[in-house]
Amino acid sequence: MDLFFLILGLLGCGAITRPSRIYPYSPANYDFNLNTPGTCMLACSAAGYAYASISAGRLCFCGSLSANISLLNSTTTSCQIDACTGDTNVYCGDSDYELVYASIGVIDSANINLIGSTAPMALQINQNYQFDVGYQGAVSYINYLIDFGDGTQTGWFSGTLNTTTVVSHIFSKTGKFSVSMAARSLVGMQPIMSAMTVKVSDQISSLDVSITCPYVTTTLQTVSCTFISVRGTDLTAELNYNSSMPSYSIFNIPNAQYYTFGSSYVTYNPTIDSSGNLLTVNDVVILPQSIITIAGRLSSIQFYSSGAGTINIYLLRRSCTSPLTYCYDTNTCSNCTNTCGNCSNPYSLQCSTNIYSTITYLCVNASLNQRFQQTTYSNAQFEIIAQWTITTTGTNYQQIIANTSLNMMNQTALVGDILAFQGLDIAKSLSIDGTEDYRCINPTITNNTFTCAVGSLSSNGTQYRYLLQTTIIQAIRIAPNTIYDNVGYFSVEGRLTQNNLTTYSASTTLPVVYGIAWVEIIGPSVASVNVILTFIVNIYPVNATATKYMWFINGNNTLNSTTNTMNISFSSSATYTIGCRAKNLLSSKYNSTSITIVDFITNFTLHAGNITNVSTSQPFEVAKFQIRMTTGSNYACRINYDTSQLVSRLYYYTYGYIPGSYVTHQYLLPGEYNVGQVYNISS
Repeated sequence: MDLFFLILGLLGCGAITRPSRIYPYSPANYDFNLNTPGTCMLACSAAGYAYASISAGRLCFCGSLSANISLLNSTTTSCQIDACTGDTNVYCGDSDYELVYASIGVIDSANINLIGSTAPMALQINQNYQFDVGYQGAVSYINYLIDFGDGTQTGWFSGTLNTTTVVSHIFSKTGKFSVSMAARSLVGMQPIMSAMTVKVSDQISSLDVSITCPYVTTTLQTVSCTFISVRGTDLTAELNYNSSMPSYSIFNIPNAQYYTFGSSYVTYNPTIDSSGNLLTVNDVVILPQSIITIAGRLSSIQFYSSGAGTINIYLLRRSCTSPLTYCYDTNTCSNCTNTCGNCSNPYSLQCSTNIYSTITYLCVNASLNQRFQQTTYSNAQFEIIAQWTITTTGTNYQQIIANTSLNMMNQTALVGDILAFQGLDIAKSLSIDGTEDYRCINPTITNNTFTCAVGSLSSNGTQYRYLLQTTIIQAIRIAPNTIYDNVGYFSVEGRLTQNNLTTYSASTTLPVVYGIAWVEIIGPSVASVNVILTFIVNIYPVNATATKYMWFINGNNTLNSTTNTMNISFSSSATYTIGCRAKNLLSSKYNSTSITIVDFITNFTLHAGNITNVSTSQPFEVAKFQIRMTTGSNYACRINYDTSQLVSRLYYYTYGYIPGSYVTHQYLLPGEYNVGQVYNISS
């Protein structure tokens, strides 16, 4: 170690001019029996001194001011007299001569500043900004690390002594960030920190703003148009559903949200691993740390290249094979491998006939380790959703901003999608958490689909991650509701104002037609069996029209028609519910009524059978009568066999009397009887 310090900080050999010394201060934290140049330099640095001198083998002194170099002799023969008490192979000056070193150094303070005229609180996304970092103190080496607060940071990199060092950065998402830097001289030293706050906004343009409405709506029905800005921060909005009416003013609009997925060390001066290439030109590298957990539109892709060449960057999606349910993480849902529908509120990708359905967040947990396991990708089938062929320009940071030329402008990523690349020119870094990226070994890509024969990217027990990431943006959507009372063509306009300065607008036309408010069914309430009946539906308001009438009898759809009339007969007595749903393309209303169907008695007559010469002396001889009717059921009728008496006999249909059958009566006394009047007939 002392050889390192000797080479690192030796300034020369100087004579001791008593009673003074070159440096007057003796540190209290060193052992004179273990003195070496290294221990003395460390002791002086720990005591806050920038310079150290050693003499007489065991003495150590410190100072803050640089020694007069002209008084030092670069030839150290005079100082090579006394061996160090801590290492007899090293000289520690003489009784009259001192070896002078710059100690490891003291950093009194550090600072970071934004270069240029742009205010720190007025930065814009995807713009290149420069920061200078510097220090105050006396050191022989200076190293910096910067965390930009947006999910990216540098590795430790060497700065320039006694002046500032310039660092460039492109913020790929919006927000207020603390940009912090750490400064140190050598590894193991406690770094000195400094920070500044920046605000990164997203300036929108007229191309970012749009408004969409239903192609038509109806009166008296809740409707909303969606006012969209694909990006933007610090916005207020106005939405006007009718140019003759006041606008909706909307404040406190959430900013568009940006999320980065992939390596966080893709920016300035990452710690690049320069070991041998672990890939072949045909391998596809899959980055588990880039799995998308928030669905949205791609805003940019960032990477750090290791050389000049061509790479293909892919957005991959797991293909739906049997079973047709792809769950984002098997650790997320209780029975995810079979169906995420078993989750109380699933938020996984579910496939139906090989396409993805809507997703939710609860099945997405970025802290789970399942996605980092090699077995997760073994023999997995992937579909290439998007591909970008990029020419790298050397060892540097590159950012691809969404634009039409790269066909990235409207590319949407779903939860579970993953970044991958093919090529040899993306830099890799050592993994610090035991996870790693994987390669699909020389896959055969057919119709943008391939199966991954997964291989490890570790070497001699060391895992690697490649320096590639993407930024996802979630657009701003504003959709207040309204109700139109009148029909017509209405101009709908939305206006977005950013930072209370610039306004962008979009407009469209919304046709409003009469909707069906309610329907009324007109028809009889009581009718006879086997009679043709007519039911008519009236629609209100009278200006509304229906394109379809769905008729229901006791809840069963029996007729669909384009007219508002239904003709029908019933063959049996009962009470029926008659319903009708009147529909057009935009509205639908239902109503019902009831009708009682009875079998009315018609052409009722009473006919005699053997009403003459009936003997009363013969006990079993009876008079016969016959009730006749053309129609009728559910009746009760009375026959008075002697009109001089009030007693009559009641016959019920429900007890089995069938019209046309004979009824009998036995007379006990001889005589003539009037069997004339039959009354209380009901049906």
